[in-house]
Amino acid sequence: MKFVLSCLEGSGNKKNKKKKSVAATEKKGSQSLQFIAAISASISGIGLGACETWTSPALPYLRSQKSEFSVSVMQGSWIASLFSLGGIFGYLIYPLLLDRIGRKNCLLLFSLPQIAGWVATIFARDYLTLYVSRVISGVGYCASFGPLVIYLGEIADKEIRGVLLFIIKISYDIGILVVVSAGAFLSYHGMNYVMLSLPLLFLFTFLFMPESPYFYLIRGQDKKAVKSLMKLQGFKNSDSVELEIERIKAATLNSRNSEKNSLWKLFNIRRHRAALMIALCADITKVFSGYFAILAYTQMIFGYSGFSLPPEYATIVMVVVKIISGLCASQLIDSLGRRLLVIFSGMFASISLATVGAFFYLQHLEVEFLSSISWMPLLGLTSFEVSCAFGLSSMPFVLLGELFPTDVKGPATACVTGVTEFLLFLVTLGFEVLNQAAGIYTSFWIYSICCFVGSLTLFFIMPETKGRNLEEIQEILEKKKWLSVKPAG
Repeated sequence: MKFVLSCLEGSGNKKNKKKKSVAATEKKGSQSLQFIAAISASISGIGLGACETWTSPALPYLRSQKSEFSVSVMQGSWIASLFSLGGIFGYLIYPLLLDRIGRKNCLLLFSLPQIAGWVATIFARDYLTLYVSRVISGVGYCASFGPLVIYLGEIADKEIRGVLLFIIKISYDIGILVVVSAGAFLSYHGMNYVMLSLPLLFLFTFLFMPESPYFYLIRGQDKKAVKSLMKLQGFKNSDSVELEIERIKAATLNSRNSEKNSLWKLFNIRRHRAALMIALCADITKVFSGYFAILAYTQMIFGYSGFSLPPEYATIVMVVVKIISGLCASQLIDSLGRRLLVIFSGMFASISLATVGAFFYLQHLEVEFLSSISWMPLLGLTSFEVSCAFGLSSMPFVLLGELFPTDVKGPATACVTGVTEFLLFLVTLGFEVLNQAAGIYTSFWIYSICCFVGSLTLFFIMPETKGRNLEEIQEILEKKKWLSVKPAG
């Protein structure tokens, strides 16, 4: 009997050793598919940046004599801001589908209104059609933003999660470069055809990407989750992802049992309320820093400065520098940490905005020597964009992907982005109204103050999440003294 038991035990040990040896053999795996999937998914982020900034090159044309129909200053403000109004509806729609059809299918589905919006823009022959197209585009692009953040946060290994989430920021900036370049070198209609190609390119590439293993485990489809994780981590044997699957399954277990209570949990569980407050602070700071309003009216702002470089080319210079600085920042976000980047980003951005405001105030006073420093707005706004790239504009993307567990991530992202889009609608609509009432310098000084106060507040209330997995971050949010928690790694 003892001999039989020892044989069985020996057989079990051999199996365990074999499983460990297989895991050890494939320990490294490959993260290449995670990057490929992130780049493919982020094409929708390129479209978001392009669509949101489309008014920068489009409005000067629509207000010129070359346009097929006339657009007034107020109508232009509505065209710029209605995208955000459509975005509110988009952020309300996608949580209803996120855990039903999956992250991947949500992204594919919402590419359809993006295509419809650009088709309507191409065939628009009056400002009312542009109103409709901007609302439709807002629904499509903003409804895909939440699933994009969630998808990248869930497919990424913790060592590269910050970088992958940062790709959303980079893709957004590339979208801005695409639209301002198309506006500078192509006709108005040529620019719109380029914009239409973006959601089509996304649709044809993302079809072949894997679904998030988190979604499969939420739906109880364990085998599909294992296959998905094996693909994403570059393993050929299921034993290599067994521990990771168990970790994810534990994280998603509560979600499967209480899907209907996710909104209640968001507002009633202490750590979720804390995460919501931090994420809202990051997004609101970004909105009231004037970041989006400046992007929507960049060419017009440069037109006011009287600088010799044409506004469309000045815009391209600013965006190129913005992208380069964003790429540099992506190398720092997982080394320096989130909090340090936020505070330095906010301080320098605030100084840059104050400088631009000072220039336009001197212009208002009709100071004689101003023509010799007409390059100041270009320098100031470029400095502002560079500063934002290192924290202020990128952190909301990162925080949305890191602070919330799977069971509340959908409604949390919808809540944060919905509030943000409403405020963004007001800020964008009111930009030119405020300029005419109190001067453009007043707008920039208000943005500067909001930028300073917001980044300082964010520095003191956000925890350091560098080098920690999603479950460890939840433990940090339970602590009262976040500043005492040192970053991992």
